[in-house]
Amino acid sequence: MFMKPLSHHWRTSRERLLWVLIFGCMGLCALAADLDPVLRGRWPGLAQSVAIQNGYAFVAAGGGGLFIIDVSNPANPQRVGGYDTGGEAYGVAVSGNYAYVADGYGGLQVIDVSNRANPQRMGGYDTSGSALGVAVSGNYAYVADYGAGL
Repeated sequence: MFMKPLSHHWRTSRERLLWVLIFGCMGLCALAADLDPVLRGRWPGLAQSVAIQNGYAFVAAGGGGLFIIDVSNPANPQRVGGYDTGGEAYGVAVSGNYAYVADGYGGLQVIDVSNRANPQRMGGYDTSGSALGVAVSGNYAYVADYGAGL
């Protein structure tokens, strides 16, 4: 297969976006939401996954659990709270006042985040494998559970 040289001239806007998202950021980065992204700010902590709601970033931070970061000013994100999930937080989804954390061998953790500074565990589900990702739709949470499937 013929590869073109790595020059910004051959890449489309979508290709540039993909390369920035894959290689351009470690941790939490705030990018302008268009096809020619610009870095607006950075929070240097570990980030496995992120969900955004109402000016807050909910970050699955591996062994650090769930971090809650105020990103209302993207140039100066500030951590306002967090919760040690006890496992390895790989994925996060937020719906209403709840964060759903895919917590590795800790399964699915449901965290009440209505008080951003003091989130509380409301419950969870011990999945049969290692919970790596989560999505929420309506009254259901869908967990990507490594070898055990969905």
